[in-house]
Amino acid sequence: MTEVILGRGNRLHAVECAIVRLALKLPASAQDALLDLWDHAGHLPAAVVRLEQPVRAEGRVGTQAAAESALARLVLAEPVAPAAMASTRDAPGAAGAGARRSPLRGLQPQAHFLTSLLFGVRWQATDKHAQGSEQYRLAWLPMVDRWVVTASHDHAAPDGYKDRLLASMPHDSEVPALACESVVRYWQTLRRECASQRWSTCTGSGRLEDAAVQELADRVWPQPWQPARPAWPAQFQRSLETA
Repeated sequence: MTEVILGRGNRLHAVECAIVRLALKLPASAQDALLDLWDHAGHLPAAVVRLEQPVRAEGRVGTQAAAESALARLVLAEPVAPAAMASTRDAPGAAGAGARRSPLRGLQPQAHFLTSLLFGVRWQATDKHAQGSEQYRLAWLPMVDRWVVTASHDHAAPDGYKDRLLASMPHDSEVPALACESVVRYWQTLRRECASQRWSTCTGSGRLEDAAVQELADRVWPQPWQPARPAWPAQFQRSLETA
């Protein structure tokens, strides 16, 4: 019971598989209840992702929140492979998928997921709740046939976690639109609950160009002289379809 074979050489530890199901609120397997997801016994290999207490734990830590953070850490641990990103319409399981490309195309043999960097930002130095850099990733999880969007920060958020799951969606949904919408909702929460200001710069080389990321930010921190922005950047959809 040390690992689960996913096909195409992809391997996840049984604990990591259970965490994925827990984070996405999927039915548990018969063995999940027998696993030490928190590694209280200290028997898990160092490389295996397990549930962790947040940096600033206050009272009882929610297992669901810990699982979502652990899933985001799993995504963060995977190498980013933007060139291998296929159209979301090509995902395995879609109607007629047998004649289409797989999002797993071009992955390294031991990759758990297909991970693509959307973009990164650097928050204002004066912001008390959102400081430093943060990256947003889109990942395909072949074991559960779903896409997930994650945020990974270099500072702990108010709940004590640095990595968080923003959204998950099936392969046949409007993945680019939902991915962008999940980031916008996250920013709106930071602005509403933490009074966070607009980040200072867009960093990294991801699937969204700087101009497209600025369009998303305009929906959260609007500028009075700017026209209304579309619901999500058309450039992102084009990049997925032409990859």
